[in-house]
Amino acid sequence: MKLKELFMTKALIDAMMYNELLFDDPLPQYYATIGVSLKINNTAVVGLKEFGDIGGEPSELDTTTLADSVKTSILGVQEQGKWTVGIYYSDVYADTIWALQDETPKTNKTLELTLPTGEKFTNSGMVAFKINGGSVDSVIEGSITVSLAGKWTRVPATP
Repeated sequence: MKLKELFMTKALIDAMMYNELLFDDPLPQYYATIGVSLKINNTAVVGLKEFGDIGGEPSELDTTTLADSVKTSILGVQEQGKWTVGIYYSDVYADTIWALQDETPKTNKTLELTLPTGEKFTNSGMVAFKINGGSVDSVIEGSITVSLAGKWTRVPATP
């Protein structure tokens, strides 16, 4: 083993020991978005290229009194708003995508976003679809926007 490899190995072991001493856990494993999937009403969304944030930011409620020397606040209601996913558009599955929004009257559809770890996030809401504007030498893209009906639910991965 070369000196450089030996040093790198020792540095890695030191980092792992430091992490375990400080946090009593092994180094975390991070995951890429490869393999993320989305189902709307149990129909797989094909061509998924990006997805919006899970969860929302709460409002901030001012609690400052005349006796306070600095501004104080507490967290208020969490804003869910709309959730958007980007897809690559194809006529192969266009009918399926358009059918999700063509229902009258509009009803909430179930959403299930699955991460590569098997962890899932579920919600529901009314779905709208559009084809995004195009440009020279580009792939046609679309956006699915969901007006969320409630809070996201996390379903842990099963071992």
